[in-house]
Amino acid sequence: MNKLAPYNRLVRIAIPAVLLAILLGITYQVTVGSPSAIAITVSGVIALVLVGMIIKGYQSQDIYYDRETMFLKGNDGIAAVHFSKIKRVKLSLTDARVAGMKFYSYRIEYLNESGELAEIQFWTSGIGSEMEEFEKEVKAINPYVKVEHWAVS
Repeated sequence: MNKLAPYNRLVRIAIPAVLLAILLGITYQVTVGSPSAIAITVSGVIALVLVGMIIKGYQSQDIYYDRETMFLKGNDGIAAVHFSKIKRVKLSLTDARVAGMKFYSYRIEYLNESGELAEIQFWTSGIGSEMEEFEKEVKAINPYVKVEHWAVS
């Protein structure tokens, strides 16, 4: 089984968790001497957003694939999506640079078990070999899949 985004859940949980810890530390330092209602309110709102991001990250899925199927591993077990059900693989508008490495955000749109269009978003550390190999495997099974390498909505 090949890894496409094996740490998708970890990344989606770890980044907001670290930011939340930093926020709480700063809030403590700012309010320790003289509690400020504004500082506490702003910190509380930001903390709620970060907690929401952590929950959403916990609900996300890691992505693996073999020669015909994409596997989404999450809290509910493993969902298998045959390559014929994948409709689009798209480089999204979002990218980030962390410690000198550039990361790109991708979206894969597919038909779920109910026949409804669903999508999964993940980060990869380049438009490199793992994405090229995945796209090649998908196109071999599903020549009608849309593969978009340009970042336009």
